[in-house]
Amino acid sequence: MIFSRIEDQIARIFEPGEKIVSPGQTAWFTVVAEPYPPDSSPLEFQWLKNGKAIPKATAPTYIIQEVSLADVGFYTCEISRKDGTVKVGSVELDAPGARLFVLQGANTIVSGPVQPGTGVKSCVGPYTGKITFKNASNSTWWSVPTGKTSCTISDTTRNNYSPAYTPYVEAVENITLMNWCGQNTRTFPVVAGRKYQFTTYIKNPMPPPRGQDQLGLDIVWG
Repeated sequence: MIFSRIEDQIARIFEPGEKIVSPGQTAWFTVVAEPYPPDSSPLEFQWLKNGKAIPKATAPTYIIQEVSLADVGFYTCEISRKDGTVKVGSVELDAPGARLFVLQGANTIVSGPVQPGTGVKSCVGPYTGKITFKNASNSTWWSVPTGKTSCTISDTTRNNYSPAYTPYVEAVENITLMNWCGQNTRTFPVVAGRKYQFTTYIKNPMPPPRGQDQLGLDIVWG
């Protein structure tokens, strides 16, 4: 739980956490806030997805019924005093917010919003964003299923962008196990009992990532 006082007008902000659900399930976000001083004007709430207000989402809790991949994104809550004296929250860093990831299939495809990033990987040129994929247990570390000896990972979203971005994908144990640039699919051996992490970086010429941008990686154990 995160407690803070913002502009000495709104106190006790509890920020919602990231959610990972499968299609058709329910996702919900809750923010807890109290007016300060306690006897001041009551608070109003407005939830936003990727910076755009969600119609009728004006309660402290926002619920998404029957989630689909279209719901992937960054959700924030704008909190204001009814008397209009203060408003806190937007898509910026001061907003109480969280990202929604959607897991599709039998632990094979995860889609999630891009995390901003800068830097240079082994491929020529900088990357502008990344996502480290999470499994159904809300962990970025994936365990090898019983009896599996290989893993095939495929970038599923590069052609959704114009121009198509150049992916740089890493598979990591405690060191970088595998990486490649510009290919959609790669298969590599895995070892039972070990855990793996998968990160896709997006590179120029894709523009800097926005809240609604998302990447997908198909993770298949063989």
